[in-house]
Amino acid sequence: MKKGTYLAFIGLFLFVSDSKAQSKSISIGDIIPDITINNVINYPYKTVKISDFKNKLVILDFWATYCTPCLHLFPKYDSLQKKLGDKLQILLVTSESAKKATALLDRFHYTLPSATSDITLAKLFPHTSIPHEVWIKDGKVISIGYGEDVNEKTIIAAINNQLINIDIKQDNLSFNNMEPLLINGNGGKSSIYYHSLITPYIEGLRSLETYYKNVEMVHSSSINANVISLYHQAFKHLDPLLAFDNRTVIDLPDSLKIQLVRPANSNFHQWMKQYGFCYDLVLPPNYSGDLTSIMQTDLNRFFESKYDINAKIEKRTLGCLVISKVPGYQSLKSKGGDSVFQSDKNHFILKNLPINSLIMLLANQYRKLPTPIIDDTGYEEPIDLVVNANTEDLVALQNELLKSGLSITLKQREVDVIVIKKTRY
Repeated sequence: MKKGTYLAFIGLFLFVSDSKAQSKSISIGDIIPDITINNVINYPYKTVKISDFKNKLVILDFWATYCTPCLHLFPKYDSLQKKLGDKLQILLVTSESAKKATALLDRFHYTLPSATSDITLAKLFPHTSIPHEVWIKDGKVISIGYGEDVNEKTIIAAINNQLINIDIKQDNLSFNNMEPLLINGNGGKSSIYYHSLITPYIEGLRSLETYYKNVEMVHSSSINANVISLYHQAFKHLDPLLAFDNRTVIDLPDSLKIQLVRPANSNFHQWMKQYGFCYDLVLPPNYSGDLTSIMQTDLNRFFESKYDINAKIEKRTLGCLVISKVPGYQSLKSKGGDSVFQSDKNHFILKNLPINSLIMLLANQYRKLPTPIIDDTGYEEPIDLVVNANTEDLVALQNELLKSGLSITLKQREVDVIVIKKTRY
C-alpha cells in the first residue's frame, strides 16, 4: 500500500459495487471541479457546491444505510463537526434516497448533512467499499482513505497543512469476484482445470465469500478472511450453526491466539494485513465430491505448517440456550401456503418454514453470547410462528415465545464444535 503525505483512514468496510473507474475520476492531488451537489438533507440548503465550504477542510464520507461500520463512525463524526465546525465540514454522501437516509439519521438523532441519490460524486471518486473518505482542502483532494483514523488530531494536522505519513485507501476497481482469484489478471476461465491456493491479505479487495458452479468450473473462494472465518466456511456446510463463534473452541496458548483473534485495542486494518488470508478453489464442472472436505484439508495442511495448528469437529459439553416445546400448547405445525420470512427489531414472522429458520434467526441475533442456540422442539415439519417482541431483549423474547408454546432455557448439552488446537505440544 502506498503511503500518503496527508491523511487516510484504516477501517472496516462493506461492498458497494463492481463499477469500473470513470474516465473523469479524481485522484489525490487533483483539483475538484466546483460541481453542484443536489438532494442535500440536514442542511439549510438542498443544493450546495464545494466552494460553499471555502476555508474549511471538507471530508466526503460515502455511506449507506445497510453499512454498519459506516453508522459506527457517525457519533464520532457528529462530535468532531460540532467541535470544529468553523474549520471543518463533514458531508455524508449516499446513493440511497433522501427518504431512506433521513429515516435512519433521524432515528439515531444524527445531524450531519448528507447528499442523497448521488451519482456524480461516486463517479468522481469510484470505489468498491465503504466507508470511503475523501479529504478536500482549498479545492484540492489531499487524501482518500479509511474512516478509522478520522480524529481531531489528524483533522487539525490537515487544516494546518502538516504532512502525515499514513495509509491511502486504494480500491481495486477491476476485481471481479465471479472469476477465479489472481489468474490471468482475474480472468482465465479457459486455462484452469483445477487449483487451490492460499495467499496473504490482498490490499484493495473487500472481504467476501463466493461459490458458484457453471459449465466451465466449480469455484469457491474466501477473500481477506481471518483463520477462524476460513474454518467457519470450511465446516459450516456440515451444520450452518458451526459458522458462529460460540460453536468454536480455540484451545491454544495466548501467544498463538493473537494470530486468530484480534485484540480489542488493535487496529483492524493493520491486524488483517498481518493475519488475514485468501483461499481460492477451482474444480472441473463435473466434480461431484465434497468441496468442504478439500478446503478443510487445504487449511489444515497450510496452518499446520505456518502456525502448528489444525481444526476438526469434536463433541463438547457447553452451556446452551435450548429451544423446547412446552406441553399443553397448540402445535405450531404450518397450515401451508407460501413460505414467508419477515424480521425486524420488534417482531418476526415465520410461515410454512422449518424450525431451523427460527434457530438460525436467534443464533444470529445472539451470536455474541457464549451460549449456542440448540433446537430441542422435535418439530420436523414446517411451522407458522408470529412473535412480537424486541428480539434484542432475551427476557422479552422468552416471554413472547412462551405464548406460542416454546421455552428458552439454559442447559448443559453436548454439541458439535470446531476445535482449533496445536498439532504438536
